[in-house]
Amino acid sequence: MSTLRHVIRLIPLSMLTITPLLTLEAKAEIDLRLSGFGSIGALTTNSDKLGFRRDLSDPKASYQGEINISSLSLLGLQANLEFSENVEFVGQIVLREQPVQNADTILKIASLNWQANDKLEFRLGRSAQRFYMLSDSRHIGFANLWTMPVQEFYAPTGNNYLDGLTAHYRLDLAGGLLTSNFAYGETVVVIEDEISGASKLSFNNSFGVSLEYEKGDWLTRISWTESSNGKDWPQVEQAQQALLYLSQIWPGAISLSRDLSIENKTVRYTNAGVYYDNGKWSVISEIGHIKSESLLLPTTNNAYISLGRHIDLFTPYIIFASSQTETPDQLTNIPPETGPMIAGFVDVFGQGWDQDTFSVGTRWDFHFNMALKAQWDYKQVEKQGMGLWFRGKDGLYPQQNTNVQVISIRWDFTF
Repeated sequence: MSTLRHVIRLIPLSMLTITPLLTLEAKAEIDLRLSGFGSIGALTTNSDKLGFRRDLSDPKASYQGEINISSLSLLGLQANLEFSENVEFVGQIVLREQPVQNADTILKIASLNWQANDKLEFRLGRSAQRFYMLSDSRHIGFANLWTMPVQEFYAPTGNNYLDGLTAHYRLDLAGGLLTSNFAYGETVVVIEDEISGASKLSFNNSFGVSLEYEKGDWLTRISWTESSNGKDWPQVEQAQQALLYLSQIWPGAISLSRDLSIENKTVRYTNAGVYYDNGKWSVISEIGHIKSESLLLPTTNNAYISLGRHIDLFTPYIIFASSQTETPDQLTNIPPETGPMIAGFVDVFGQGWDQDTFSVGTRWDFHFNMALKAQWDYKQVEKQGMGLWFRGKDGLYPQQNTNVQVISIRWDFTF
């Protein structure tokens, strides 16, 4: 049955690919445009109790007295091949330090785009999911105000791209442009853990819809994404086996083992964002909710707001951000007699994403395609809410709330 469904899905995708190629008017030459972007950055912190990381895929922990260059440095290249006025291929690669280095993780975009008419566009292949305000520019530092995406909001957001089909429908409405986005396919999230190393979390069924409205200086977007049919990591399976062993003295371990799995579970992302820039003031804000049926990805509410003021070539800004996780009952109702045996499990899988951040920074656009940024973050991380961080240098998470300061600078450029 699964093979039949796979074949059925391929039929419309194949027709979508072939039809525009048969109907377009051939061009004498294929237009090729090459472009690129890059960043060289550095960051440091004032703490050895927690290791800062940009997001869950960042393999480099940052501690006090260390200068971390790799987390904020990258090089991106993009190629646009225009076969006709309505058919284009877009490819993008990003070179940076990451847990898994291969063609699959380096390739961020590889899509065949067909502009059916002035309102409807289809994209087949790998493309960015337009469900967040930074969906199209997450890796392009020059396109963003800050030194890095807001950790509380973007660190848990692993769905950077989708392998499948996306459709975009645009409609003129009330003097603005309303765009509907639909996406279906599969996605792979790579997460780095300092004990077990790189882990791939894949979802074979990912579906999302979003609406965005742009008018004048305003852009608003709401989105909903559902991912299911995931595959567990090897270390998750090992933890499940250990829990089943504990079930001999604690029957509740069976339920905990089942809830840990991501297989046959669903993860839903709901988000709303707004962006405003009138040439003097710049505001961007997003609020999100992650609803998960697995303990592996905790149910979370997160939000941020950023306010910037353009002053000639400089844009000073501030950011307020927060992330709060709903602690599962399974991790709070553990019998005392199993505490020592399950302490390591709770330390690894029981960490939520509970923290607040206040940031101050500035951007200097000293050249038409270059910008220099500096930022200071003050982060308050709650006990059992340190899942976005690496453990301290002692190999442990602190057993109390912890405050950490992060200082970062970054040079972004395009070419």
